[in-house]
Amino acid sequence: MICIEVAHSLPYRLRLRFKPALQMHHAFGIQTELSSAYPDLPLRLWGLGQGIIIGNGTYPLDPNLVSDIAKIINNPVDYVPSWRDRIIHTLMILAILGWALPVLPGTPFFLIALALRPKRP
Repeated sequence: MICIEVAHSLPYRLRLRFKPALQMHHAFGIQTELSSAYPDLPLRLWGLGQGIIIGNGTYPLDPNLVSDIAKIINNPVDYVPSWRDRIIHTLMILAILGWALPVLPGTPFFLIALALRPKRP
């Protein structure tokens, strides 16, 4: 079971810390579930799976949000990467190998991976 600690709380922002820290596929699964359950709620992961930040400092948060989020977090679904995520990961590996090995050029793979990243709103 995951212990959830409120690390920082403001009326417009909430930072939750997970103990123990989550593996990244669990953290992405939780982020995906929260995004689908609360599509208008701005949230992002922080600290490589150590926690999640909810809110962007603009709109006040619902006080019952922590209990709803705790229910979702304690029943996580693993994140299944899309084909786009897999391609980006593969291209980044090829770019790193290209910079490390003089035979394989790395810059084109890096630029293609950057072009495939999703646009931020």
